[in-house]
Amino acid sequence: KLTVLIVWLSLTLRWGVSTTYASTLNCATAVNINVPVLECQALLDLYDSTNGTSWTNGTNRDTDTNVCTRYGITCSNFSGQNRVYNLALPFNNLIGTLPPSLSGLDKMNSLLLYSNNITWTLPDAWGTWTGITYFDVKSNNITGPLPTSWSAWTNIQTFLIASNNLTWPLPSSWSTWTNMHTFWAFSNQLDWTLPTSWSAWTAIDIFSVGNNQFTWTLPTSWSTRTSINQFNVSTNQLDWTLPTSWSAWTNISAFFIDGNDLIWTLPTSWSTWTSINVFRASDNQLTWYLAR
Repeated sequence: KLTVLIVWLSLTLRWGVSTTYASTLNCATAVNINVPVLECQALLDLYDSTNGTSWTNGTNRDTDTNVCTRYGITCSNFSGQNRVYNLALPFNNLIGTLPPSLSGLDKMNSLLLYSNNITWTLPDAWGTWTGITYFDVKSNNITGPLPTSWSAWTNIQTFLIASNNLTWPLPSSWSTWTNMHTFWAFSNQLDWTLPTSWSAWTAIDIFSVGNNQFTWTLPTSWSTRTSINQFNVSTNQLDWTLPTSWSAWTNISAFFIDGNDLIWTLPTSWSTWTSINVFRASDNQLTWYLAR
C-alpha cells in the first residue's frame, strides 16, 4: 500500500494528475440554469475534471443559477433557447484534464483556456464544434496527438496551441480549415512533415510552428498561400532546398527558417518579396550567394 501511495504521489507531481472533484448540482432537476441539461452537465464535468474548487474564479459553478451569467461564459439564442457560445477561463488555475463531454456545447464559437495547468490530451469528441472560430489553449501541459476529427471545424480562423507538449504529425485532414488566418503551434514536440494538403489554407496570415521536430522539405504546394504575412518554422529539422514557387508570397513581411538543415541557395525568384522586413535563415547549410 505504501508503494502504491508513493507511485501515485510521484505521478501527481510529475504530470499534474488531480483528484476528481464531484459537484453537488443535479442539472436534471435544476430550474434556473437557463441552458439545456446536456450543456449544464458538460460545464460541471469541466469543473470536476479541472479541480474547480481551486479555480481563481469559480463563482456559482456548482449552484442552480443562470449559466449564462457565470464568469467566463456568454450565451447566444438559437431557436428560442440559450446555448453556450463562448467559454473563456484563461489564467484561472484549471488543473487537470479536458472532458470529452464538452462536445455537448455544439454551438461553441470560441474557447479560451490558455495559461492554466491542463494536462493529458485534446478530446477527439470535440469534433462536434462545427461552428467554432477561435480556439486557444496555449501555455498548458497538453500532450498527445491532434484529433483528426477536428477536420469538421471548417469555420476555424484562429488556432493557438503553442507551448504545450503535443506530439505526432499535423493532421492532413485539417486541409478543410480553409478559413484559417492565425495558426500557432510553436514550442511543442510535433514531428514528421508539414502536410502538403494544407495548401488549401489560402487565407492564412500568420503561421508559426517553430521549435518542434518537423523533418523533410518545405512543401512547394504552399505557394497558394499568397496572403501570408508571417511565417516561422525555425528550430526544426527541415532539410533540402527552399521552394522557388514561394515567390508568390508577395505579402510576406516576416520569415524565419533559422535552425534547420536547409541546403543550397536562397531562390532568386524570391525577389518578389518586396514587403519583407524580417528575414532569418541562420544556422542552416545554405551556400553560394544571396539573391539580389
